[in-house]
Amino acid sequence: MESPSRHILLCDHCPPFFIEALQNLNFSIDYQPEVENEDLFGLANIYDSILIKSSLLLNERFFEHFSQINLVFRPGSGLDNVDKDWCAQHQIRILNSPNGNSNAVGEHAMGLLLMLTNNMLRAANQVKNGQWIREENRGLELENKTVAVIGVGNAGSAFCEKLSSFNVKLLPHDKYKERVTPQQLPSIGLQTVYEQADVVSLHLPHNNETHYYANEAFFNAFEKPIIFLNTSRGKVCDTRALWKAIKEGRVLAAALDVIETEPLSKVDASYRELIDEMLLSGKVIITPHIAGWTFEALRKMFEILIDKYKQLL
Repeated sequence: MESPSRHILLCDHCPPFFIEALQNLNFSIDYQPEVENEDLFGLANIYDSILIKSSLLLNERFFEHFSQINLVFRPGSGLDNVDKDWCAQHQIRILNSPNGNSNAVGEHAMGLLLMLTNNMLRAANQVKNGQWIREENRGLELENKTVAVIGVGNAGSAFCEKLSSFNVKLLPHDKYKERVTPQQLPSIGLQTVYEQADVVSLHLPHNNETHYYANEAFFNAFEKPIIFLNTSRGKVCDTRALWKAIKEGRVLAAALDVIETEPLSKVDASYRELIDEMLLSGKVIITPHIAGWTFEALRKMFEILIDKYKQLL
């Protein structure tokens, strides 16, 4: 029998078809989906490949310990936990699948927006508690509203596509693109976003440039109150600045699929108090980072990783 050509450490839960595909591609597999960051340094330096999750930090310390690794798999899009400069300097290839869960993120963002505009979560909870309240739950229609999508990559584009059937005025903004999908629309300047937006949705990676992108100055720049969504990364939004904007009436309501520290069990007492206060206000919806967490997205993300690896071969 031919000896395995690669030895991979799988640090996240993987569907069986993916593991079988790796075996057929001559990988020797060490499956440790529950491993956490510090656990890694108790493992031997025997791997040339690794599949990671968002909680693992691939920095200089990691790569010095695992000096043989030359291939990183990342299901999904986020690479903010990977030192990409180190990888480039040391010829370490990174394979991710940002388009695998983009449709799921677009659908989730659409669902969050409809929940906010129609008070769905609040009304459903009231009925659960024996209340039948109609007038206070009168909603807003999206038709003829102006929706700004900031960051028009895979997920942002998918959200734009969902919005296209609601007869909204779309303001796509992407600093690095002159034209954006769908339909190759021109990228709109931020000043126009500040002047016209009724709804603002963030679809940004987290890096030095986007850290606290949505800060106090950002929320103060809008000329009218907005509805705010973030389904990208928690640290692109300053949560305290968002809550301040909500209390001042600059933000009418907000939906977050991500928070600055995840999961809730890891946040400090002060931040947990902030989150609890926001949720009790009835103006904020928070879901547990599940925007790209569908069964279909799971399969697509891992299929794309296999296809990308085959292209490398």
